[in-house]
Amino acid sequence: MATRNLADMGTNLQKIVKRLQANQNLLKLLYYSGKDPLSEDDINDSQIKNEIFEKLIKIVPRVGPKETAQSILAIRVVRGRSNEGNDEFRDFEIDIEVFVPLT
Repeated sequence: MATRNLADMGTNLQKIVKRLQANQNLLKLLYYSGKDPLSEDDINDSQIKNEIFEKLIKIVPRVGPKETAQSILAIRVVRGRSNEGNDEFRDFEIDIEVFVPLT
């Protein structure tokens, strides 16, 4: 991902989060802890807003030592380097990490 300044970074990360939240299969895998989460009901907008955003899908992860029964998806900016084609832009590397409980 190339960006001209860090102000664009927040906008781009928000777009990534919205795309991830639009994927019902991903949301079910994060939200439901049963043996077959994909067979569960779809997650509604209220649940996404109150129980998933910034809790199970995070831009800046605050993953504590206490294990929960739910998985967490964390998006983090790893590094940025100058764009070879245009020095006004920087290329950023973004990692998406999934933390799952041992149980």
